[in-house]
Amino acid sequence: MRLDEAIAALVAREALARLGNAEQVMAEAIAAARGAKNSFAAMAKSNADAAWLGNVRESLLVNADRRTTGAYFTPVPLIRFLVERSLNPLLARVHSLKALSTFRVIDPAMGAGAFLLKALPFVASRAMELGASEQAMSIAASCLAGIDRDALSVRVAKESIAIAANVSADALPEIRVGDALTLPENALADAVIGNPPFAVLLGKSSHADEKARHAQAASLRARFSAQAGELELARLFLELTLDLVRPGGAVALVLPASVLADRSAGPLRARLRERCHTIEIIELPERARAFADVNQAVVLLRAERRSSQASGASALSIRAGVESVDAIDHATLFPVSPAALDSTDGRFPLLARSGEANLLAKLSRFPRLGESQFVRSLREGEVHLTRFASRLGATGTSLARGRDLEPWHITPSSRIDLEGEDPFLPRLRAARACERIAWPQIANRGLMRRLKAARLPAGVSAANTLGVLVPDPEFVPLLLALFHSRLWAWRLALTSSNNHILVSDVAALPVPNGNVPVSILKLVGDREDHKSDPAALDDALETMLAQMFELTASERKLLVKTKRPSRRS
Repeated sequence: MRLDEAIAALVAREALARLGNAEQVMAEAIAAARGAKNSFAAMAKSNADAAWLGNVRESLLVNADRRTTGAYFTPVPLIRFLVERSLNPLLARVHSLKALSTFRVIDPAMGAGAFLLKALPFVASRAMELGASEQAMSIAASCLAGIDRDALSVRVAKESIAIAANVSADALPEIRVGDALTLPENALADAVIGNPPFAVLLGKSSHADEKARHAQAASLRARFSAQAGELELARLFLELTLDLVRPGGAVALVLPASVLADRSAGPLRARLRERCHTIEIIELPERARAFADVNQAVVLLRAERRSSQASGASALSIRAGVESVDAIDHATLFPVSPAALDSTDGRFPLLARSGEANLLAKLSRFPRLGESQFVRSLREGEVHLTRFASRLGATGTSLARGRDLEPWHITPSSRIDLEGEDPFLPRLRAARACERIAWPQIANRGLMRRLKAARLPAGVSAANTLGVLVPDPEFVPLLLALFHSRLWAWRLALTSSNNHILVSDVAALPVPNGNVPVSILKLVGDREDHKSDPAALDDALETMLAQMFELTASERKLLVKTKRPSRRS
């Protein structure tokens, strides 16, 4: 039996016998590891998984605590990938033991220290190449720094590194308890690595706790200027790492996929592009099960900070939809041009196939729907279902909801009373005075064709589960064709970060230049009236739109083949 298996079995047995007292169980595990420190150190030197003390610590966490704190421990393949990709280029630039003595790797949310433990042999290997022999592991250990709020996890991290490096735990003062979000900006490191917690700062709490948390939130917003919307810990830690890393250094983090495209993360993406000259991103969607016990789409971010003199556009490359953690080493990244980023308002597109980056850049030359001649206004539906719940019933004007809309058709199934004194009612009556186009604002990201739309007749009110477009009447057929096109479905999937289709998402979709073919009127009319073969009509409309967007045969083929399973964040 391997050492880690033997101790895991011992700890599991003892935990059951003593009802799982966490500190007592961890003390026994640490004592057992000390007793077998030669085997443990051999595992670390060979770059094997020596982080089993952390695995024991993880097994003692209660699921409710994990959800509150975001403390999900990182799978070994992700740790190895990020550590190797970030440290190897940096260490190759270190040419003396003296320079190595000032080299710093920090994990600001280290948990049980798995990232630092994986970094240990990489730094030690460089120390040996520079002439150190027996001292290589102790030199490497002195290069590591980590901080975490959980005292027991810090103890596990310190003991794991100390045993692996054959040094005293007292010799590791930079492995300590604390809150990294309070670190000064000049606490610089060559590499900042880790998996910060995925949690919102202000959760449910007592009244007293709520006052303290709001005070903390105000302090954090003053310290971290690139935060918008809710304060999410992972985003705070990303901004922190950009402050901590030295010019020329590297950031390597596991992050929620929402940072790529959420509108509220826009200032943070801008800060990342401003500070870093190279940004590489690999996205693992929900189906990849990066974390076995949670449905979470994640990204692996590696970025190199600019030197103090450098400027210019960042070299951004992305690969989305990687099927498993075992496939990340072989994932091909696709470069994203500045023009393509401009067309997405700085959102990082989920590029999953060759050719998508070029098509996105091509579409950047076309107008956006929200700025085009085709649209008078775009908005959320008129009737807020919660506010007007008391007015819903069996009589009154027709009310359409998201559930009522199928591709090309909408059949309202509810009614709302718009009579009375409420100041909103005149606005609601006026809003339904003309024909509009409606689309559901909620659609699962696992659907390739998330967009569907239909004419919303005058006199029918729209619930806030619908998005509403007030068109120039002349262009209604073209807009309906675009809503159901492969091109818009593909473009929406690139930068939509959750199951909501926001008005801003739709406003950013491309529209063609030039005149609208008269033949589109008949095709759309036949499609709405169920005339002819629907599939043949759809193909004819796709061909017409492809011509309007000047798509090549390979670009059309790309749109036909592209699939976008769920990437909910």
